[in-house]
Amino acid sequence: MAKKNELTYTCLCCSYDLVESEFPKSASYLNQKTGRLPYCKGCCSEFYDRLLVEQQDEMKALYKFCMQLDIYFDRDLANTLAANKNATSNLGFRYINKMGLVQYRKKTFSDTKCFINVFPISEDELEEIMYINVEKNKEDILREAKNAITPEIIGRWGTGFEYEEYMFLEERYQICLDTYENNNPASLWDYQEMCINYLELRKNRGNYQAQQKLQEMIDRLQKGCKMKIAQLDNTEDDNASFGRFIDRIEMFEPCDKRLSFFEDIDNIRKYIKKWFCLPFARELEIMDEKEINEILEGENIDDYSDINKIYQEQQEKHLEDSENDREDREDREE
Repeated sequence: MAKKNELTYTCLCCSYDLVESEFPKSASYLNQKTGRLPYCKGCCSEFYDRLLVEQQDEMKALYKFCMQLDIYFDRDLANTLAANKNATSNLGFRYINKMGLVQYRKKTFSDTKCFINVFPISEDELEEIMYINVEKNKEDILREAKNAITPEIIGRWGTGFEYEEYMFLEERYQICLDTYENNNPASLWDYQEMCINYLELRKNRGNYQAQQKLQEMIDRLQKGCKMKIAQLDNTEDDNASFGRFIDRIEMFEPCDKRLSFFEDIDNIRKYIKKWFCLPFARELEIMDEKEINEILEGENIDDYSDINKIYQEQQEKHLEDSENDREDREDREE
């Protein structure tokens, strides 16, 4: 009896519109939208009967049945169901009804742990074909790995590493090149040494003493290459640290020329003078209204529209001096 508001689907085999419960559950990727096979239980049962006539063996028929419908095949479950000779329905029908159980709910045929030959070739022929394919795949993998290890890579790291180790070293080395300054040959050599130490650190997992020594070596190399966070000069993030922020400000010497703009940046002095000092001066008749008004007019903030211009000039001067220093060093080296 159909449940109220139960969904209905159309069987792709018999084309009948049936309620959801008439379609076996499926964990296959192809049925992810509904979580059901697109064939009703009746059509699945008939499909198994056809396979049984073809294979002339219950286990082979059920194995091929599961293979074609992407259903998990469990030999123990199949043997248990096949042992029941009093069942009124065929093995395929009873088997797919069990696929709704929790232990099978997320499994597909790719999770099957056994193999039954349902192909029209002998076991010996099948074994020979599989052996040839496996050996061929191994040869292809070895050939590709050998071609990937170029003379340049061997020249950088030396011989004696496995393919995966070469790839690990190259990946770490490229990260160093992309992240840090690398125009110094000594830094490049340190990067290589650091990558090798990272590889050894990976190979010595579980060996605390070896890991500790390797980590100390890596820390020294990182410090020498200025790779520590405190040493990084990340120009994209001026606020990486407060010290770095101050360093950049003083690089362009804003403190060298003290501007009146910075003397009372929050206008506290102006506030005290306007609302405390001058009212007391008026009340005590120390100053007359004319003098007070002249002071208030003079308290207007000066025109600082050229502050950015001043900083721009200082920055250009700094860059020009840096360029001159660089040219002088190049001349001395020549």
